[in-house]
Amino acid sequence: MLMFHKFIQPERRNGGYLTVCLALGLFLLVGCRSADHTDVSLVAKVNDQLITTAEFYRECDRRMADEFTPSQADTAEISRIRQEVLDQLIEEKLILCEARRIGIELPPQELDAAIAAVKSDYPGDSFQQAIIDRYVDYDQWKDALRQRLILQKTVSRLVSDRIKISQEEIVEYYQRHLAVFDLPEQVRVKEITCPSMEIAQRIHDKLVKANWNNEALVKVGRQIPGLEIHNLGLLSRDRLPPQCREAVKRLSVGGVSDPIAYTYGVHLFLVEAVQPPRRQPLSEVRDNILKILHHEKGKQAYQEWIRDLSMQAVIKINREVFNFQ
Repeated sequence: MLMFHKFIQPERRNGGYLTVCLALGLFLLVGCRSADHTDVSLVAKVNDQLITTAEFYRECDRRMADEFTPSQADTAEISRIRQEVLDQLIEEKLILCEARRIGIELPPQELDAAIAAVKSDYPGDSFQQAIIDRYVDYDQWKDALRQRLILQKTVSRLVSDRIKISQEEIVEYYQRHLAVFDLPEQVRVKEITCPSMEIAQRIHDKLVKANWNNEALVKVGRQIPGLEIHNLGLLSRDRLPPQCREAVKRLSVGGVSDPIAYTYGVHLFLVEAVQPPRRQPLSEVRDNILKILHHEKGKQAYQEWIRDLSMQAVIKINREVFNFQ
């Protein structure tokens, strides 16, 4: 069975189903050249799509470099990686055949936008240096990116039609996972960072005296240069930062912690609200459940689609080249 490999998998969202590696992984995809694998003979043929030994061993080299040091790989592991790489390449060729059959193309502006997005992650000339460091021809890298984007468009368009999620399925998932939607007590906390212990103590006293509120806090913040106020949000106590967790352990709504000195200033923590333990209603978590089911069904639909494509395709493997011994 063809494997659902890491380059092509459903996204956990309501749109497409392909996670495409647009960053350094694409350099690796086309960049691990091996002087020992330059033969142009074929490893496999999928309809009229060819898998050359150069392409096959280049991907094997990349996978080996990702998973092992040279001394770690044994014959069994090499065989496993070769089989997984062959499955991966066959999947890609099947999808490319289908893309061509239904006329999916990549407009130049989409490719240009993707290239610009990758380059934006590399400051200065580091993008060009990354190409040079890996001895990758730019046109090869660009072609690999173009192919990945076509794979993405094809899977997104064709697999999405296979996914149907009913309201009954959403309700069933919710009822089977009720414990997941049980929330512990949560607190809403503000953090005040002060430039000194003296200032922190003065602010603490003012806030306590005023039975602190946002108006009092804003007024204090305007009076003291360098004061920083951050909203930590609504979190369970065990998910608060360690220093904050201890400081607000016994505080109720309106409580102000004593000043606490850390590397980056002196801190005060204010408890704005306390939400008791509760179970999230279905209406609140419905979208999250939909994403989970979409991911699960997307993966299943993708595997079924690939199986259908493979059953309709003519796939020939050159066993003399594809040798596991």
